[in-house]
Amino acid sequence: MMKKRRNKTWSQKLDIYHRYNKKIGVYSFLKSNYKKILLVFAVFLAIIVVVNYFYDLETAAEFIVNNYTTDIIFLVFYLSESILGLIPPDIFILWVKGFEDPYLMLGILGVISYLGGLTAYGIGHRLERVPKIREYLEEKYSVHINKIKKWGGIFIIIAALLPLPYATVLLLAGMLKYPFSRVLYLGIARIARFFIYGVVLFGVIS
Repeated sequence: MMKKRRNKTWSQKLDIYHRYNKKIGVYSFLKSNYKKILLVFAVFLAIIVVVNYFYDLETAAEFIVNNYTTDIIFLVFYLSESILGLIPPDIFILWVKGFEDPYLMLGILGVISYLGGLTAYGIGHRLERVPKIREYLEEKYSVHINKIKKWGGIFIIIAALLPLPYATVLLLAGMLKYPFSRVLYLGIARIARFFIYGVVLFGVIS
């Protein structure tokens, strides 16, 4: 008579997940890089504070809101989030502060960034068929490629939340044919990033 397999409890699953992350080096990566990440974010905030001291950023945001259509800015943002993250998303976070409901706009930015990431994934999936471009990307982003191969979805979440080139990571994921179904739900972390950063940046320039 065959014995029934007992389902693992949540604590057991978390323990296995914890040991797996430790084994593949996720924690050591975060530990060795958290100071750099915090430093980058601190420098960015310092720049915002200094610029805001000499020039009212809220007034600048209102000027952009009143003189440029949101459709154009959203299009620029989408293209940026689709092509290697050409413009830091935090600039757009500051822009939405000039709206009556900035948190609604943050949600829209998050969704656009999410869709931009999916577009980057699709671009990468097609570039994989072009040998010269694939070889160039493999050489230029070898570190990111190794992290995706080794960590998979964990690295995608890290890129979605932290100051890392999210569009680039998704492009590389597409090139490596990382499962699209996983990218669909892992990318939701990108939307959360905009609310988290928005709360911080709005507090700095309030």
